[in-house]
Amino acid sequence: METKECQYCCSVIPAKAEKCRYCYEWQDEKEPAVHIPLKDEFPGFNERFPGAGRPFQLSIVRKMPLNYIVSILIFAMLIFGAVQVAWYWLGEDRIYLVSFLVYTIQLITSWAGLIWAYNLIGSNYPSFVQISSLPREKTEEIFLKAHNLMFNRAFAIIAGLVTGAVASVGEYILGTPFSSEKARIVFAVFEFINMFFAGAAIYTILMFAFFLNRISKNPNKQAMGLDKNNGVLGIGHLHLRTSLLAIFPLFLGVIARLFGDWPWLPLHYVWYGGFAVIIIVYFFWPLSNIHKMMEEYKEDQLLIIQKKIQRVVSDMSVSQSARSFSRLNEYKEIEKSLSSQTTWPFDTKSISAAFFAVIFPVVLMIIEKVLSLM
Repeated sequence: METKECQYCCSVIPAKAEKCRYCYEWQDEKEPAVHIPLKDEFPGFNERFPGAGRPFQLSIVRKMPLNYIVSILIFAMLIFGAVQVAWYWLGEDRIYLVSFLVYTIQLITSWAGLIWAYNLIGSNYPSFVQISSLPREKTEEIFLKAHNLMFNRAFAIIAGLVTGAVASVGEYILGTPFSSEKARIVFAVFEFINMFFAGAAIYTILMFAFFLNRISKNPNKQAMGLDKNNGVLGIGHLHLRTSLLAIFPLFLGVIARLFGDWPWLPLHYVWYGGFAVIIIVYFFWPLSNIHKMMEEYKEDQLLIIQKKIQRVVSDMSVSQSARSFSRLNEYKEIEKSLSSQTTWPFDTKSISAAFFAVIFPVVLMIIEKVLSLM
């Protein structure tokens, strides 16, 4: 008869034995798999697929031999400088230059933030591979298509042109507080440039939200992990960081209109309120699926640990040993740790900050309207 050594007490037992008759330990029991980051296995997506789609915002600044943030800052300051010179020349109220400066910061945020998100998504590509239930080759194929759609230059430019045209023409028709026609034209051009980059960024983040919603429906639960740097939780944190690209520009857009005697018409509320709704949908839609994934993963892991605890307790009723007590305590600690694990990829502070950034500008608009009627 073939034999083997017990992996715990080293006694000789039959090779097919599932439990040692001496120490009563199960031989086929496996501990939970250790979560191994994939980032060390292969580089990010942008390095693996250098020919994949890139945002046109990156192509523009790549022509300058500087860091992209510095290049964007120079470009935005040149635009603001031109508007400032025109404003002094036209003799308009200088208080609106403060608004234009805030709008310039919004332009920088929309432009630089999109490139930052592009690099962030590419560098976190291993997390997408990790939670996918499909083979790596199939995952790469799907991600490549989604990536090219997210950073499709033609679609982004069209979205930017439409957004810029609606914003600038609509503002011009509704009326601005400037005294001359030339000033209104200067602002219309400035607003078009600003909203062009904002609209292009909005297109990309919405496509990213659609992609996150898709991949979060059929994950590989055995390899998700709850490490904030990998797996589904890592993707949740990635989504939260890219949400800043949508939240911060909206906040700046409303703040810019608090300087000077800007008109607040019903269409302005629709415009800013519509953006707020889009941001809330973008913020919570993928995160709700990620929350469900994390919740199911947590329940599965708790069920495994609870079965292990029941098995150890059952064995202890037959024969108590120091090893059994040690393993029971170990499993209890794991169960306690899993039970306390949050199933939302953000904490109270981050969600409060996001709500404040979205709701606060809308509240300011309402207060401004009420004060104007008093």
